[in-house]
Amino acid sequence: MHKYRVSMHVVGAGLMGTMQLSQRIAVATSLIAAYATSDRWFALSALLGSFRHGNTAYDRMFASVARKSGLGEGAKEAASTNLGLIPGLLVPNVLSEIYARTVHSAPATVTVLCAGLHL
Repeated sequence: MHKYRVSMHVVGAGLMGTMQLSQRIAVATSLIAAYATSDRWFALSALLGSFRHGNTAYDRMFASVARKSGLGEGAKEAASTNLGLIPGLLVPNVLSEIYARTVHSAPATVTVLCAGLHL
Protein backbone atom coordinates (compact mmCIF):
# COMPACT_ATOMS: atom_id res chain seq x y z
CA MET A 1 0.00 0.00 0.00
CA HIS A 2 1.27 3.44 -0.88
CA LYS A 3 2.37 5.39 2.17
CA TYR A 4 0.38 8.51 1.18
CA ARG A 5 -2.92 6.74 0.67
CA VAL A 6 -5.34 7.53 3.48
CA SER A 7 -8.87 6.20 3.63
CA MET A 8 -11.84 8.55 3.91
CA HIS A 9 -12.80 7.35 7.39
CA VAL A 10 -9.79 9.31 8.69
CA VAL A 11 -11.36 12.53 7.46
CA GLY A 12 -14.62 12.40 9.37
CA ALA A 13 -18.25 12.48 8.41
CA GLY A 14 -18.80 16.07 9.54
CA LEU A 15 -16.50 17.53 6.91
CA MET A 16 -17.94 15.32 4.19
CA GLY A 17 -21.45 16.40 5.15
CA THR A 18 -20.39 20.04 5.03
CA MET A 19 -18.94 19.57 1.57
CA GLN A 20 -22.08 17.83 0.32
CA LEU A 21 -24.31 20.57 1.76
CA SER A 22 -22.09 23.17 0.11
CA GLN A 23 -22.48 21.48 -3.27
CA ARG A 24 -26.26 21.28 -2.89
CA ILE A 25 -26.40 24.99 -2.07
CA ALA A 26 -24.25 25.64 -5.15
CA VAL A 27 -26.81 23.76 -7.25
CA ALA A 28 -29.61 25.89 -5.81
CA THR A 29 -27.77 29.15 -6.45
CA SER A 30 -26.91 28.08 -10.02
CA LEU A 31 -30.53 27.23 -10.74
CA ILE A 32 -31.66 30.55 -9.23
CA ALA A 33 -29.16 32.35 -11.47
CA ALA A 34 -30.51 30.52 -14.50
CA TYR A 35 -34.24 30.91 -13.86
CA ALA A 36 -34.67 33.95 -11.57
CA THR A 37 -37.55 36.19 -12.51
CA SER A 38 -37.06 38.96 -9.97
CA ASP A 39 -34.35 40.62 -7.89
CA ARG A 40 -35.60 38.89 -4.74
CA TRP A 41 -34.37 35.55 -6.07
CA PHE A 42 -30.88 36.98 -6.49
CA ALA A 43 -30.98 38.21 -2.89
CA LEU A 44 -31.89 34.67 -1.83
CA SER A 45 -28.96 33.39 -3.86
CA ALA A 46 -26.58 35.70 -1.99
CA LEU A 47 -28.07 34.59 1.32
CA LEU A 48 -27.65 30.92 0.43
CA GLY A 49 -24.04 31.59 -0.53
CA SER A 50 -23.30 32.65 3.04
CA PHE A 51 -24.01 29.07 4.16
CA ARG A 52 -21.45 27.52 1.79
CA HIS A 53 -18.41 26.34 3.71
CA GLY A 54 -17.28 23.57 1.37
CA ASN A 55 -13.94 25.18 0.55
CA THR A 56 -13.09 25.53 4.23
CA ALA A 57 -14.10 21.93 4.87
CA TYR A 58 -12.00 20.77 1.91
CA ASP A 59 -8.96 22.69 3.15
CA ARG A 60 -9.33 21.18 6.63
CA MET A 61 -9.79 17.70 5.20
CA PHE A 62 -6.77 18.09 2.93
CA ALA A 63 -4.61 19.36 5.81
CA SER A 64 -5.78 16.52 8.06
CA VAL A 65 -4.97 13.84 5.50
CA ALA A 66 -1.60 15.43 4.74
CA ARG A 67 -0.74 15.61 8.45
CA LYS A 68 -1.71 11.98 9.03
CA SER A 69 0.27 10.91 5.96
CA GLY A 70 3.36 12.82 6.97
CA LEU A 71 3.37 15.08 3.92
CA GLY A 72 5.24 18.36 4.09
CA GLU A 73 3.94 21.72 2.90
CA GLY A 74 5.72 21.43 -0.45
CA ALA A 75 4.19 18.06 -1.27
CA LYS A 76 0.79 19.27 -0.12
CA GLU A 77 1.02 22.36 -2.32
CA ALA A 78 2.14 20.29 -5.31
CA ALA A 79 -0.76 17.87 -4.86
CA SER A 80 -3.21 20.75 -4.58
CA THR A 81 -1.86 22.34 -7.76
CA ASN A 82 -2.04 19.03 -9.64
CA LEU A 83 -5.71 18.63 -8.69
CA GLY A 84 -6.67 21.90 -10.31
CA LEU A 85 -4.47 21.87 -13.39
CA ILE A 86 -6.57 19.91 -15.89
CA PRO A 87 -9.96 21.32 -14.82
CA GLY A 88 -8.48 24.82 -14.88
CA LEU A 89 -7.34 24.35 -18.46
CA LEU A 90 -10.23 22.41 -19.97
CA VAL A 91 -13.41 23.46 -18.22
CA PRO A 92 -13.42 27.17 -19.24
CA ASN A 93 -12.86 26.25 -22.89
CA VAL A 94 -15.57 23.59 -22.88
CA LEU A 95 -18.12 25.83 -21.16
CA SER A 96 -17.30 28.75 -23.47
CA GLU A 97 -17.85 26.55 -26.50
CA ILE A 98 -21.18 25.28 -25.15
CA TYR A 99 -22.28 28.84 -24.43
CA ALA A 100 -21.26 30.04 -27.89
CA ARG A 101 -23.32 27.29 -29.51
CA THR A 102 -26.42 27.74 -27.32
CA VAL A 103 -26.48 31.49 -26.61
CA HIS A 104 -29.34 32.20 -29.01
CA SER A 105 -31.46 29.13 -28.40
CA ALA A 106 -30.98 28.37 -24.68
CA PRO A 107 -28.69 30.86 -22.90
CA ALA A 108 -29.09 29.17 -19.50
CA THR A 109 -27.62 25.88 -20.73
CA VAL A 110 -24.17 26.46 -19.24
CA THR A 111 -25.59 27.47 -15.87
CA VAL A 112 -27.86 24.43 -15.73
CA LEU A 113 -24.97 22.20 -16.80
CA CYS A 114 -22.81 23.62 -14.00
CA ALA A 115 -25.64 22.99 -11.54
CA GLY A 116 -25.80 19.39 -12.68
CA LEU A 117 -22.05 18.97 -12.33
CA HIS A 118 -22.23 20.16 -8.73
CA LEU A 119 -24.36 17.13 -7.90
